[in-house]
Amino acid sequence: LNAGQIAKAKEANGQRKRITHALICGPYGQMFGTEKQCTKYYSAWVEIFPLLFSKGVEADDYEILDFKTTPELVHKLFEAHDPKEQSLEGDDDELQDWDYEYEDWSSFANLGNYEEVVVLDCETTGLNPNSGRIVQVAALKADLDEMAQKERSSMEECRYEAITINLDPDMPIPEEATRIHGITDADVSGKPKFKEIAEEFREWIGDRPIIGHNVQFDTKFLNAEFKRAGVRSLYRNEEFCTMQRYQKWNDGIRKGSRLDDVARMFGLAGRKTKIHDALEDTEITLQIALLFYMADSQIKNCLPVQKPGFPSSSQMYASEARENGVQGFGAIVGAGIIIGLIVLMVTCS
Repeated sequence: LNAGQIAKAKEANGQRKRITHALICGPYGQMFGTEKQCTKYYSAWVEIFPLLFSKGVEADDYEILDFKTTPELVHKLFEAHDPKEQSLEGDDDELQDWDYEYEDWSSFANLGNYEEVVVLDCETTGLNPNSGRIVQVAALKADLDEMAQKERSSMEECRYEAITINLDPDMPIPEEATRIHGITDADVSGKPKFKEIAEEFREWIGDRPIIGHNVQFDTKFLNAEFKRAGVRSLYRNEEFCTMQRYQKWNDGIRKGSRLDDVARMFGLAGRKTKIHDALEDTEITLQIALLFYMADSQIKNCLPVQKPGFPSSSQMYASEARENGVQGFGAIVGAGIIIGLIVLMVTCS
């Protein structure tokens, strides 16, 4: 900052503050402080910036209009593009070219060829599987065909097998990541490292197809961890992504396809809090996968008649879901999953 900008920043943030530099994060806000402070936060956020901004440019001349440090800037950045729900949101007129980018997309009806599927979710220290580590993993085994057929009749008790494990990442958990999943260094102190559970967990998954909301994020992290542990990867397991399937259903529109948004659109209960929990996320994903499985298999189409298109607010999703009569089914599915669902839970947290 030049002398004039420093004076304005001190006037906005307090004269006693040490301010020499600014870190401007586009429409999300900015922070003012010393060079060391700005460099520290830039280093922590650098992996997020390419995901939030399509391009970067160098400029010798610039103007700062707002000199007030944005409250909770960290939280705003991670909410805009949190590590578990990279919906790749674009401009309001941006559609997804499905034939090109998602040519490997598979119908959820293909899951009828399997007796069981595995629904996965990971919470991590960051976005990059090469430098980051998993701090929590959860997985469910479920028979979608059995669940779908029982929903058609009396929605009898459906059962699935679940595992949730907290893991020591062998590195500090950044504060920014803790804001997302609530897991701290103290929470994982003394917990097993991934390599200690890698072989047993890999055998538990087996050759079953894997379902996730933005499943590529989870499998990339798991494959990186399996590689470090010398355990075979998941590359041969077929993958099914509920986020991509939702985007395809919504005419290729990518906005509004985060897990909570999709749950609300379909009349399902989303997360109980803003904190991400791997097991809770797998349960929500399972419910969404069941809806797509039933629709793709022509068992019963419980998807809304009217597609949301480009979202304007999360409240719109809830109201549209009620208008299309899917909230009742969401309650039925939720009740069916809650009542006696888990026959095995191994908790290492």
